[in-house]
Order: sequence, then structure tokens, then C-alpha cells
Amino acid sequence: MQRLILSFLALSSLFVPGLALAEGTDQLATTQALRSGAQLYVDIVAPGAESIRWVGVGNVSVTAPDGTPVTTLASGETADTTGLPAGAYGLTTEQGQVVGIRWDVEVVGQEDDGGRLHSYDWMFNAGSFAASRATNASFYAVVPGGDTGETAVVELLLDGLAGYVYNVNANRIGVDGPDGGRSVSMYGHTVTPEFPIYLRPPTVATYVSLAPRAYGLDYIGGVSLDVDGTPISPCNQVVPGESFGRFQFDTNVEGTYHLVCDLDGDGLFEGTNDDDFLAVGPTSPGLNTVLWNGVHAGTPVAPGNYACRVRINTGEFHYVGSDIETSYQGMRMYEVRSDGSRSPLAMRWNDSAVQANANTMLSGELGLETSGEAGIDPGPYGLPAVANLNARSWGNHTSTGKGNQNYLDTYVWLASDTSADIEVAAVSGLADTDLDGLGDFAESCFYGTDPNDPDSDDDGIPDGLQYGLESSSGTVGGLESNGRLGAQLARRAIARSRLSAPAGLTEPVGSVRLALTDPIFGEVTTLLDTLRIDGLERVDSTPNDLPELTNAERVYAFDLVEDGVVAGSLLAVETAGETYEHSKALCDRAGGAALVDLGLLPALGALQATYRHDAEGTLDQAVELKLYRSAEGRWTARTQWLRDEYPAPAPDQRVLNVQVWGHRSGLARELVGALLETLARADLLRSAASTVLDEPTVDTWTRPSPATATVPPVAVTAAVLLGADLGLDLERFAGSAGAIRLRIDRVAPDGGSMPRLDVDLDTLEGSRSVSLDVGLVRDLTVEVLHQDRVVDRLWLSDGAWAAYDDAVWGGSTDATFDSTCEGKAHRADGVALSGCARTAASRVDRFLGVARHLPRGVATADARSASFWFRADAEVEVCAEDTSVGARTCQRLAAAPEGRYGEVDLTPLAVTGERVRLVTLTRTTPGSLEMSALSLARGRPMASDGSDGGGSGDGCSAVGGGPGGSGLCLLVLLALGRRRGR
Repeated sequence: MQRLILSFLALSSLFVPGLALAEGTDQLATTQALRSGAQLYVDIVAPGAESIRWVGVGNVSVTAPDGTPVTTLASGETADTTGLPAGAYGLTTEQGQVVGIRWDVEVVGQEDDGGRLHSYDWMFNAGSFAASRATNASFYAVVPGGDTGETAVVELLLDGLAGYVYNVNANRIGVDGPDGGRSVSMYGHTVTPEFPIYLRPPTVATYVSLAPRAYGLDYIGGVSLDVDGTPISPCNQVVPGESFGRFQFDTNVEGTYHLVCDLDGDGLFEGTNDDDFLAVGPTSPGLNTVLWNGVHAGTPVAPGNYACRVRINTGEFHYVGSDIETSYQGMRMYEVRSDGSRSPLAMRWNDSAVQANANTMLSGELGLETSGEAGIDPGPYGLPAVANLNARSWGNHTSTGKGNQNYLDTYVWLASDTSADIEVAAVSGLADTDLDGLGDFAESCFYGTDPNDPDSDDDGIPDGLQYGLESSSGTVGGLESNGRLGAQLARRAIARSRLSAPAGLTEPVGSVRLALTDPIFGEVTTLLDTLRIDGLERVDSTPNDLPELTNAERVYAFDLVEDGVVAGSLLAVETAGETYEHSKALCDRAGGAALVDLGLLPALGALQATYRHDAEGTLDQAVELKLYRSAEGRWTARTQWLRDEYPAPAPDQRVLNVQVWGHRSGLARELVGALLETLARADLLRSAASTVLDEPTVDTWTRPSPATATVPPVAVTAAVLLGADLGLDLERFAGSAGAIRLRIDRVAPDGGSMPRLDVDLDTLEGSRSVSLDVGLVRDLTVEVLHQDRVVDRLWLSDGAWAAYDDAVWGGSTDATFDSTCEGKAHRADGVALSGCARTAASRVDRFLGVARHLPRGVATADARSASFWFRADAEVEVCAEDTSVGARTCQRLAAAPEGRYGEVDLTPLAVTGERVRLVTLTRTTPGSLEMSALSLARGRPMASDGSDGGGSGDGCSAVGGGPGGSGLCLLVLLALGRRRGR
């Protein structure tokens, strides 16, 4: 790597042996008093030879570098470090210092004169705004040099900085979130201290930085595989405010990026005003990913093509002044070299959001609103500061001005490189050029179809009917399993089957809607009843089985329907003392959907994900949040990707778990916005603006935590488990490349545990597909770890065994069911499915049986026949069904009291191009039956005489009334407008 060596002189030339210098008021003067609780650190490089001495008001507690308590020092006392490690020792002030009284920390026995005392967040109380209480001190920040172990030093040279009560800290991006690089109000914003800041040039810095490189910039607006799995070039489009594309670029340094898009078309890429889009964030060597949803300053950008570029900086330093009313003559910044020399650094800032509060300085001028793109040059070191000329300046030593209760960001960098320009297209999410019912953006970016051709694959079915014409209904929402619900999921699918229900028993048990009538919760129910979206009809769709199957106490759901097609849905689940155990992210991916888009909606503070379900023909843009009810009856909204990232509710605390999704671009965001606005109007929504640091709040102020809702850096976009084969597609959605590991916990077919699988994927820069043999399992949980932190989790199963008899629909068959039986050996060919089932009844009303549920379905192109072992002392019927569209094929089999293998031909289902979702075995007489060793194969079954016969026994089909139907070979019920070929 090419290095930028800042000095050829040894660092030790700065230092003179035998000096031990106190640090504190010697550099800051006694006018800058530390506040109580200030967290200081002191570097010990020679334990035993060096000790720590404190002078000041009150005591300081001392901790070792690992946080272990060492001692408490009164003023004038010294802490011995013999037998302790080298490193940064913590010192916490137990009492605020007093203006006019000396405070210092000294490393006794120090053999050099480098700085040792530092803090990540200096906390001062100067007692006044007056010029007499201002400071002209210097602070020295250790910033990343771009390479592992290398650090550089930036000097913040002050002249007349007066904040009364104020903090000094720094980082590489400015305020947290999308306003990085800008000056903003302290309300609703946070700053995260990152750099150690010293009072003298530090001993421990290397004073070396690396020259950065910026290259490979691209914008990925959609998927890289089309709906048929064929690789395609991702689109460069964004639907402003609705979709989330990703900038990706490479660099060689640990530094800071500035992504800029020229929104006003003037050919300039401006980061120091609000004319152009700017995103600022940290980089790591390798590929870096940054989300952008086409929004600038809270407003979606206009449709059009925009040139974008990225600048990579090494050693970027943001000093974000917190509630500092005055900087006059002003501050300047310099790079400190190892020989002690200084190099001026151009200072940049953008005060557009706070400039209206600026007051006149003593010079009669206002502090500059912006530095301009070239920045303000501080000039040679040693020259005096001159406001607005070579210094960053504002204020007039009063309590007002643009520094009051605002974060003022001033930043510099040591070295920089800029990428080539690329183009990003902002488009409408509603445009449909070929009028096929599928929007241009969805075709180009989510499906890979041709937006100018209404039938891209020339199969006679318009793209809009074939693919994502609608949204999934609330009736199927809220449930995916968590390792214990496979059988219940299977029973849920059976109950909703349009072919399995016996004649006269067509209503599944427990189908009455569960209303939210709880007195505490009722007010929210009333408000939910008022939610409307213009042009869409509300239809009740409450999945009433959730309280029986999950930790839901009450459930509420409705669909939004347009011309008979589901356009979107809202599902609200009430829990107590815990959050709901299922999520949209888990449900959809476990059910076969692909995650094609993911990002954060800043205006709502909510994560939005888009799921494409090819088999179901749905496209859902989904938002999920949880509302926590406080003691006074208001609700606080939270959003996270993983359930365990949410705050833990108090015992019995009510939580409203809300999932909203919609097919139409922006519908989910609109519906969530309407919900929050409705709660706010009723004074039921609680918002927590960050408490600002100000003189009256100094004794109670604590630094607010930054918003915790973040996009996972890596997530599984698609997953499938079939038999022993696990397939995963992973995608990087944000951040820098890092080590990825899969942690797979498996459950054996009999419910016992299996050894955990750990799979190291090394570094994931873009996307990656993984195929694993996990053995036959009942189900498994996959966790994705990024740098040893769990960032994504999903549950997978290829289905489960369940009871299958008329009691599901209110019949009187009273059967026993067991899925822990000992399964038989699978045949060698085909995909083996785990588990077995047996049932028995002394009295049968309509029919008795067992079923194997395949929740994601298996395409008939991939499974032409099914083989299995069964045992029954009477004739049985085996059926294969696609429950979603009502297609079924059946075969009668002769009795097998001792058990034998049988087969069923699945090719009749291929007439409609559908999927096998349910395999059933039934009898109509009392007794027992057992089924196991189910395998799916590509070939048709062989008859007993060896011919291509389609199974043993008499061909028949059950129609509408369960087993024993009309004798047709195939019944297909078409649900028009719902899915491919329907």
C-alpha cells in the first residue's frame, strides 16, 4: 500500500527525558471547570515506573484498562500501577470542579513530554458566557490513519470559545443519522463521541496516514436475479421515498465517505449547502454499501437522472460543538506531524438549518453560513485568528445565537480521493408503460421483466396477472412458526383448503373474528376502525387462530381491496409483558418470499422491506413497528429488524405489534403514517425528543442515545429447505465488508436436538449463494453473524405432519394422532422428507387420515411423483393438492396390513403449472393408518408391472367433499386474478 508519511523524524524527538507535566488547568486555565461525572482517561505506557496523581476538588475513582476498579484518589494522592497492565486508565470525577481552583492529572515518572490525559467527551462548566470565561486552549484528537494501527493527530486551536456549559467531543461523521456533516438543532439529534481528545500532542499516536482511493462506485436499485432465477444487471433506479437502492464502492482505507448527487444539475457536487444530496459515513477497506431512498432534506427528489460521486477521506475530523454560544475570533484546525510541525487544514461547514438564529459578532458581522466547497484556510500556524477570514466564528458572548441549543459541525480531513461519476434515475413507482398491471419499476428492478412488453415471456399471460398483481391478505399473516408450530401451520392450511372440507362442513372450527374488546385496548381498536385509504375498500381479514397458536392475546386485521384485488393489509396483535413472537420478516421468508428491498424510513423511524413471493404471485412493501403502552395510557413506537433488539416490556405491559404491507408503491408507508397520525391526534402517541444540553439542565442532562433502528448490514434474501438441502441467498444491505458466519440450530425429526452447525463465509462484499447438506430435520433456525453479532435470523422447515380428518371442519371423528413414530427407510431416488405420522379412531364420521404439509410448495416440474411407505388394514386414498388454487390429484391403494411402499403420480397437477402443498392419506372406516418415508422424485411412478403407469390401484379423485368423491381424475378450481395461471 502507498503510505503518506507525514514526517521522517522519529516521534521521540518531541520528547525530553525526565519531564513529568501536569495536564488540566495548565492547558485550559482555571476558568474551564470539569463537571461532575466527567470520564477521563490517562495512558500508562510503563506500569510500575509510572503512577497517576490527582489534584482537584473532591475524589476521582480509578479503573484499570479492563474496567476493574483500582482505587479512589483524593486530591494530592497517587495511584500505583505496579503489577497492572499498560493502557488507558479511567478516571471519573465524583464532584464538579470549581472555576478559579486548579485541577490536574499527572503521570508521575513519565519519561517523555507527550500527552497522556484524554477524554472522548470533555464536560465543562465555565460559569458564564462572558469573554473572561472563554478558552483559547488547544485539543488534540487522535484520528484513524486509514490503516490498521496507524493514527494521525488533528489540533483544534480555539480563540475565544465560550459555551458556559458545554462539551468537547469529535467523530468522523458529525451528528448521527442522515444529517451527518450538517449543523442542526440538538432536539431530535444525537452525537456519538468517537475520538480520544488530548490536551497535548499524544504519546501513543503514530502520526501516519494512508492516501485513500475511491473506485467502483455503482447504484443497485433492484435484484440481480430475475423472477426465473436468471442473472441480470441490477437497475439503477429509485422510487423516491418508496424504494431503497444501494450505493456500493470500494476503498483501501478506514476513513469517511461523502456521497454527493448533483440534484440541481449545475455540474457542482456541493456538500456545504443544501442544494445537493449528501450522505456521510465511515468506511472500511473493501466494498462499502450505503442505502439511499431518493430523499433529500426530508423530501423525495423529483423524477430525473442525477450524477453522483463519492469522495473518500482519510483522517476526517468533525468537531460538533454542543450548545456553544460563542467562538470569537474563532477556531482553526491543523494536522500535527511527528516532528511537532503543523499543516493547515481547510475547514468546512453547513449552517443552513441554524443560520436564522445567528447573531452579530463583535466585528459587526454574522458568522458565515457556509464555508463554501473549498473551505476556509486557517493559514500558517502561529498567525492570529481573524473571524470569518481564517477562523470558524460565531456568537457574541450572550446566551443566544446559532450556537445555542444547536450542534454546530466543523470538519476537516487529511487526504482525499474522488470516484468517477455514475447516474441514478429517480422514477415513479406507479408508471406502467405496457399497461399490464405491473409497474415499470417493479418490472425492471424486482422481477426482471420487460416494462415495454405486457407479456415478457410470451406465455399468453400478462405480466401483471402472472406476477405481483396483488398483496398477501391479512388472513394468512402473523405466523411462520418458531420451531413448535409446524403441525399447527399444517392444520391451518388444511382447514383453509377448498377441496378438503367435507360437504356440509365447510367452515373451519374457530373461524369467528376475535374482536378487541379489552377496556385498555378498546380505544385503539376504535381508532383502527377509522383508518381509511381513499379509493380502497376495507375488508375484515382477522386471522382468528393466532391467540390459540401464539402469544397473541387479541388480533385485529383488515385488507384494503381494489376491484376485488388485495392492495394492502394491516395486522395488529396485542401482547402483554412480551413482544409478539413472529414478524413479517420471518413469516414471508419462511414461506418462500424473497427479500428484494430493505431500508429505513426516517420520517416514520421505521424499517421498510419489500418481499417478492413468486409462487404466491404477491409483492408486499412492508413496515413493522411495536407500540408500547405507558402507565398514563400513551403509546411509544419502536422498530427493529430482530425481535430481541426491541426493548423488553415490563411485566403485563401492553404491546401493540403492528405489521402493515401493501402492493402499491408507498401504500404501507401511507398506512403507517395514518396510524401514527391518528394516535397523535387522539393524544395517545408519546414522542421522546432528545433533551438538549443547556445551562438550566446541566445537573440532569445525560447524553441521549442515538436512534437504534438500523438496517442489518447483511440479511438472507431467500432461503429454502427441502429434505436435507438448505439453500440461502445473502445480500449486503449496508456498511462495510466484514466476516460473516452462519449459526444453524437443527431439530431432529423426533424433536430431539442435533449438533449445531457453524459455517464461516469469510468476507461478504456483495451477494452470495450458499448450499448446505444439513441432514433430515424437523426444522432449523439460521442466524447470520456479522463480526460476531447476530444481524439476521430466520426459521425454516419443509413442512410438518398433521392430523387430517373431518373434525377439522366440525365432524365427529375422534382420532388419536402421533408424529413421533419410527419412520421407515426412504427410497433411494427423490428428495427425502423427514418424519412420519399415524392415526387411529374407533368411530369415523366422514374420513380419518394424516397429511404432510409443504408450506412453500414444490413445483410439479421438480416433483413428478411421490413415493411413501404406508400401513392400513383397509383401502386408503392418497392425494396431492395445491391448497392455494384448489387443484388435486388422488389415487386409491389397496389395503396393506403389514405395510408397503406406494406411489402417486403428480403430473396431473402440472396441467395448471402449480405446486404440491399437501399430501394426504385417508380411509373411511374405523381403524388405524400410518405413513412415512415420503419422497418426491422427478420421474413418474412405475406401475406394478413395470410400465409407466401412474401408481398402483384404481385411478380416482376426491371432489369437494373429502376422500371418496366423484371419481374425476383431476379437479381444478381457478381463483381468477390471484396468481400465475389462475
